[in-house]
Amino acid sequence: MGEHQNKSRWATMCDAVAMWLGACALWFRDKYILLLITLIAAVAIAVATFAKAPENVFMSTWAPRVTVIAAILAAVSAAIDKFADRHAKKLEARSTEAERKAGARAVIRLMAFLDYMEKVSRSTPGAARQQMPAVRLAAAELASQIPSAPDVRASFYPLTKDASGNYQMTEPVSRGRPEDATTEFRAADHPTHSIWRELTTPAKNCEIRDARTPVPDLDWGSKPYKTFVTVPVRVGNAVFGMLTANALKVGDLTELDRVSLIVAARMLALAEAAAAGDELKTRNDVTTLKSLGPGTIEGAS
Repeated sequence: MGEHQNKSRWATMCDAVAMWLGACALWFRDKYILLLITLIAAVAIAVATFAKAPENVFMSTWAPRVTVIAAILAAVSAAIDKFADRHAKKLEARSTEAERKAGARAVIRLMAFLDYMEKVSRSTPGAARQQMPAVRLAAAELASQIPSAPDVRASFYPLTKDASGNYQMTEPVSRGRPEDATTEFRAADHPTHSIWRELTTPAKNCEIRDARTPVPDLDWGSKPYKTFVTVPVRVGNAVFGMLTANALKVGDLTELDRVSLIVAARMLALAEAAAAGDELKTRNDVTTLKSLGPGTIEGAS
């Protein structure tokens, strides 16, 4: 037992060392240092060969040494480049395996959520409405768990109307990171905010946004997250709100996360439609929302 544990520790340590050496080799290659060494070695060999002429006694003495050293450097550079190539392939294989596992986890979670939504959609409108608080919470929980990145927060913003009939999204349901979503959207205060147009965007066109690209009226420096994706929850012309997820680092959200969020939003929309009942036939939120002027998008915080 002890011998097996020692071998396991040794293998782990060797793998860690190999990964570190591979990362160093990749860095040397990416910074063109290996290419520079190879070029210098080639020039040195050429100069040393030319310097072997009898009239250049000093260089003729050093030429063999320079040639040997340059040849060794070129060989080492080639070996490091080969090691870097193997390390890159190893990283790619691990990344592919990680993506495969992440995809499998996402499918399992989405299937479980689908079963839940199917039961809700088969309920009467009254029964479905009673279940919606739990359904929305489950959707936010699902959206926060699908990404493989740590510290993801997801929120569902229900679209409602105030006493004057103006659209608003003011009571988000959040899961993931401990801090709650605090942004509120009120058409009465900001009728030209482009979040209203975002709600009419086809889900397939929703994009991952991050701090590398400026977003009007959004100060990335004041936000704990650096990337987010928002998907409208809608059926036909009826808009029920938006499902959004954000993460702490650029690149934390992947294409798999985006597509999974779109699927989750669609499932949630079907449950919302069941709860709406006959009201669904008369709702035309898309037309009204599109009538609101374009402005800037702040992104759910």
